[in-house]
Amino acid sequence: MSRRKARLVVLWGLAWWLTASALAQVPADNTPQPTVRVTTGLVLVDAVVTDRNGRPVRDLKAEDFAVYENGKPVKLAFATLHTPEEARSAVPPALPPNVYTNRPEYRSTAEPLVILLLDARNTRMQDQAYARLQLLKYLGTQLRPDQPVAVYALGSSLTLLQDFTDDPAQLRAAVETFRPQASRELSMEDLDRVRAPEPREQRFLRFYRQMNEFYMNQVIAARDVRVAGTLAALRAIGRSMAGIPGRKNLVWVSAGFPLQSIETRGSYVSETRVTTAMLTDARVAVYPVDARGLVVGITAINADRPRVQFKEDIERASRQILDTQQSMEVMASFTGGRMFKNRNDIDNAVATSIREGSTYYVVGYYAENKNWDGRFRELRVRLKRPGLTIRHRQGYFAFDPEKWETRSKAVQADMAWTLEATAMPATQIVFDARIAPAGSGEPVTLPIEFRVDLNTLSARPLANGGKAYRAEFHAVAINQKGDVAARLALELTAPVLSSDLHALEQQGLPFRLEMELPSGRYELRLGVRDVTTGFFGTLSAPVDVAAPTQ
Repeated sequence: MSRRKARLVVLWGLAWWLTASALAQVPADNTPQPTVRVTTGLVLVDAVVTDRNGRPVRDLKAEDFAVYENGKPVKLAFATLHTPEEARSAVPPALPPNVYTNRPEYRSTAEPLVILLLDARNTRMQDQAYARLQLLKYLGTQLRPDQPVAVYALGSSLTLLQDFTDDPAQLRAAVETFRPQASRELSMEDLDRVRAPEPREQRFLRFYRQMNEFYMNQVIAARDVRVAGTLAALRAIGRSMAGIPGRKNLVWVSAGFPLQSIETRGSYVSETRVTTAMLTDARVAVYPVDARGLVVGITAINADRPRVQFKEDIERASRQILDTQQSMEVMASFTGGRMFKNRNDIDNAVATSIREGSTYYVVGYYAENKNWDGRFRELRVRLKRPGLTIRHRQGYFAFDPEKWETRSKAVQADMAWTLEATAMPATQIVFDARIAPAGSGEPVTLPIEFRVDLNTLSARPLANGGKAYRAEFHAVAINQKGDVAARLALELTAPVLSSDLHALEQQGLPFRLEMELPSGRYELRLGVRDVTTGFFGTLSAPVDVAAPTQ
């Protein structure tokens, strides 16, 4: 996809809804931003504190906490209690006509937010079916009122079954649409278990080894695709939650994936590290639930095989269980969640995530080590008051967004995938878009007018006291068949004078695209990407292009 470049010469040349901008109408959120930024080095740690009876503790002060980074004490900046009562905010004003936004306050104001992810890509069909039944049972009997929940399904792609709602009927209807499905990658990986015995005759040995090598390459390729797709989906969920203040909870119902590639040809540790870094950056705590429950691995074993091979199958299944549970343990421990295994404990996982996401402390400090080398930094938070239990994430990866995000091909692939996937909007970059009603003609030129929140974009300081911004603007039109009808991307370089900064910070950075479309009904998917950091935001909007008048 080619990208044309544009330079912003006159920032005020776009005279559309300037004073009525939704960015100007909505009060700014003063919540500390979760991202570890190079400019500030602010590190936030969500800490769940309970007493001996498991009840949340609400009366701790900053002096009751001691924080250590890589074993060294750090100076605490603040420690504040977060409760649902304090998190409630005013209902935002209605958006102007034809204006759409990915601002989080227009999606949900209640807390804590829970995302349920039904993972068919890494889970066998019989375990998917049981997990689905357990989830329906929970939604029908135990979901508390005013608890916003969203439901995703992960198959060959990530699909949003239901955006955040506290209506149990809507949630049940969404889960009922989920049908257990065979994972193509898992089926291909099963080839590794159906090898024929080695032939005794030498003339067949070479062919046998070639076939085994072919099978192994297919298994490796299938696993690589499965793990890459799973991590991309988790990153997409993290990006959708990045702009929402506070702690969010992801209940991941899955059989997981191994961290080590087959036959030590590599590992998925590096990709998993980037994904956990993004989730912790967005303050998403992962609560994995092993969908295999108490029957893990046994259903996949052929009991009719010879006793020696049957024993080998049992040992292999046990190793696979431990390997895949390791990835889920890593996701939980690095993000501050918990893992639930050895039973289909969906109800307990959801209830625990809600409880721990409702009342917790936000502990903040400024990192003294300014060497953002991507290495893991261990965190430990201790309490000076005895008899209490504290849980928090184990640490963070000291990534510099200005050095690593844009170098990763996966980041650009993630944005292209997010623009075409059925998913919640990404909120790392916050923006509004006005789509002017399309007139008649064939094709029609459809103007798309963006306004980007400068507080979510990185900037390079200029000698005159101003700042320079670089951003990509994307538009993808999806027709009613689900095909891409048109695609457009432009890169903007915007030097802003110091005298204009305050006004733009209040009103947002304007930009305009024009897309030609034939008559019809489309879903327009828009995106803004920070060229420096790789962070991006997306949103979707319906648009009708009128047929030509006679």
